[in-house]
Amino acid sequence: MRTKIVALALTAGASAAMADQVQLKRDGYASGTRNVEVTIEGNTGVYVLGQFNFDVLSSTSSEFVAGSTLRTFCVDVRETLKGTDIYNVSPLEIAPEPGGPMGIDRANALRKMYTWALDGNVDFGAREDAVAFQLAIWEVVNDFNSGALNGGLDVDAGDFVADELAGSPTGWRAGVRSTLLDLLAQANTGSIDSRIQVGALISDTGGQDQIYFTVIPLPSSAGLAAAGLIGLAAFRRRRIG
Repeated sequence: MRTKIVALALTAGASAAMADQVQLKRDGYASGTRNVEVTIEGNTGVYVLGQFNFDVLSSTSSEFVAGSTLRTFCVDVRETLKGTDIYNVSPLEIAPEPGGPMGIDRANALRKMYTWALDGNVDFGAREDAVAFQLAIWEVVNDFNSGALNGGLDVDAGDFVADELAGSPTGWRAGVRSTLLDLLAQANTGSIDSRIQVGALISDTGGQDQIYFTVIPLPSSAGLAAAGLIGLAAFRRRRIG
């Protein structure tokens, strides 16, 4: 079975005209999970954070192969994640829906975060790294402002607050907060590797949307790309080594 790594997205939305579609079925978690308390726009709740597994059931896009696995992160908890759903393959900038598109600035902030994470700095399959990355996506989607100090990114204030990590956390919370702050710093001031393509999968049925990434291989890496391994091999070389 081929594996393509993905990140889960935002809120539900209307279909993009003539978009390719992919049907996904949720299949548990790819990482360990943590129950984390957060506040979004004044609403506080405890959510299970980790990296999801999705099975690809069918697709009209060549990017997704039936029988492969997508590893995803939830980006917005305002909508319900369905066990099986159909998604429109769309540009990252137009998610989330129906709350309105995130726009180019927040989309680029996420791209910077992915670039740094995949350069051997984050292991999406590790529980604490997966929790930190999940929280960072929520913070960028809800609060990033390119015209504000530090991009407006502050996990202790704003529309998104990581209540679980407030104060001086210890144990696993301290590790998650440290990685989270590093991710947010990169979202604001980091760089974008154009080989990392991040797009949106927008639910066609009103469920949670998703974002996903693929990596454009170097010519010498064509064999790895065909095996579905280029993302891990090219961008996590230092961590694996």
